[in-house]
Amino acid sequence: MKDFQEEEPFRLQADKPKNWFQALLQGAGGLLARGRDAFGKRAGHQQTETNHGEVNQMSNYEGLFSEFKGLPGGIIQSYHTIQKEVGYLTEEAILAAAKVFNVPAKNAYEVASFYSYFSTKPRGKNIIRICESAPCHVAGANEVIAALEQALGIKVGDSTSDGKFALELTECVGQCQDTPVITVNGQPFGNITADSVSEVLAQF
Repeated sequence: MKDFQEEEPFRLQADKPKNWFQALLQGAGGLLARGRDAFGKRAGHQQTETNHGEVNQMSNYEGLFSEFKGLPGGIIQSYHTIQKEVGYLTEEAILAAAKVFNVPAKNAYEVASFYSYFSTKPRGKNIIRICESAPCHVAGANEVIAALEQALGIKVGDSTSDGKFALELTECVGQCQDTPVITVNGQPFGNITADSVSEVLAQF
């Protein structure tokens, strides 16, 4: 294990290593390093203007998360609130959650990375998700994916350069009677075809 002073800055990655537990521990180490930087607890550390901004942001997160402290699933509710406002879960938000809910940073990161609904990287404002379950696949989901990628100029897992759309895969959304199905910001659109993709996108 590297000495703490040699720890590289933590960067949340879109593609996680196959050994998720190892990735989790690595992520936690980075979060703790960022936390020590943000709160200025390193001996002889002098905070820069950027560090002061991080402290203020951490305080804002902590104040918001405190409203959910003690509630069942409070950390998940907190993450939903932040993601709705910011669009994704920032490193500072995850650190603040760990502090408010009194859990190790690795556990706070585990919650953020486990649920497919949460994103730990910036993404487009309108989240397009296409169901990859067997019924949608059989009904032509691959053709819809190809049409979406062509219309948006991105691949699954990416966001458009203007920050307007993000394209993701998801599990069954409970609309198997209308396969293939996509959702945009949680709103379902059923019986989608490659030809109807542009019509849906025009609504956003």
